[in-house]
Amino acid sequence: MSDLTRQAIKASFRKLLSERPLARITVREIAADCGINRNTFYYHYHDIPELMEELMQDEAAALIAGYTDISSLEDCVEAAFRFIVDNRRSINHIFHSVKREVFEQYLMRICSFTITSWYNTAFPTGHGNESNENSEINENRERSNANSDRSDVTSRRSNANSDRSDVNSRRSNDSEDPARERFLRFLRYELFGACIDFMNEGMPTEAIDEAKHLLRLSLNAITTQEAVSGNSYE
Repeated sequence: MSDLTRQAIKASFRKLLSERPLARITVREIAADCGINRNTFYYHYHDIPELMEELMQDEAAALIAGYTDISSLEDCVEAAFRFIVDNRRSINHIFHSVKREVFEQYLMRICSFTITSWYNTAFPTGHGNESNENSEINENRERSNANSDRSDVTSRRSNANSDRSDVNSRRSNDSEDPARERFLRFLRYELFGACIDFMNEGMPTEAIDEAKHLLRLSLNAITTQEAVSGNSYE
């Protein structure tokens, strides 16, 4: 029953957030919409910002769970932009609120997940002298670190979903290979920046194809530079 109540609260909040700016939503309205009293709301959530963060966690985890195979940079763009487009009105209201950083936090997790997943698919043996065995060790370490850093909400998700969404874990492992870290960091920031521009420009549909083109140009520039320096990502 407790979980059903939390789901009802989130459903009402999601509905209200699609209708009006975050600052105009009150606990009283959320409670009335889902048929509970305010005390019940506060039993489950400290305040609306906590509720909003849990909603962002849910949306990010659900999207990540739906992308089990990311084989191209175009897939990365599709996943990151889908996080915005599928929740267009709600995300727009959060983006233009004082809690914008919460949206950006989970957007970066998605960008990190998609870029890293693409890299692991495109370069399964890693970069440089990294062996398959070391890749497996790093993957297990990522999962262990991610599991230890999950919130109460994400812990109810499958371990696979929460493992893939932890940015700090990936940064820790990336640092073991500086060239790989530079490569992944540049592309994840490129994707994140394209998403922010998409939001700032009013979400024009042509921006998605432009982001795919820019990411491909960036990859070509990086691979050219790496080839000159003796590394290779092709």
